[in-house]
Amino acid sequence: MTKRLVPCDPRLTPAERLVHYTRIDPLSGCHIWHGSINHAGYGKLNVRNKSLAAHRLAWSLKHGPIPEGMILCHRCDVRRCCNPDHLVLGTRGDNMADHKAKRLAVHAGRAASGPDSARIYIVYRGIELSGDVEARMLAQPPSPTHALPDREPEPAPSAPEGARSSDHERAGAFGSAQARCARSGRK
Repeated sequence: MTKRLVPCDPRLTPAERLVHYTRIDPLSGCHIWHGSINHAGYGKLNVRNKSLAAHRLAWSLKHGPIPEGMILCHRCDVRRCCNPDHLVLGTRGDNMADHKAKRLAVHAGRAASGPDSARIYIVYRGIELSGDVEARMLAQPPSPTHALPDREPEPAPSAPEGARSSDHERAGAFGSAQARCARSGRK
């Protein structure tokens, strides 16, 4: 269950409302917008009966107005981020080229690393650790009896009274409804 933010006082300035509805992500440094969002996923707020994009307001408060013909590009690729340090001025062409380059880099990274690897982030005592990990099977996985020496392995469940062993196996693997369908010849 997510905690709903308390609506802010409408008498607050736009800068105070921006602070009220953002929370800083300690791992990425993004100022995540927790107010309402528009259809594209960007934060929005109303100022003097006009809907403004939260990230554009944050940029304008720190750097001044956005020049004509320019847009703001998120370096972090998080649409709800309002951190002006994560925003850079650019054109639509710059933004699309950046998007394409990042998408190609992700695909190249996946192809080079294989299907059983992933990027991992760990925060431990205020220190961020990150790196690539690869999953691999051990030569001989530990058996459950070695993992729990004081417990005996539980016996396998026996078939219910009057059931054929194949019916019981199907019921265990797929559930009783599918086992009944298998007995009747339905799919």
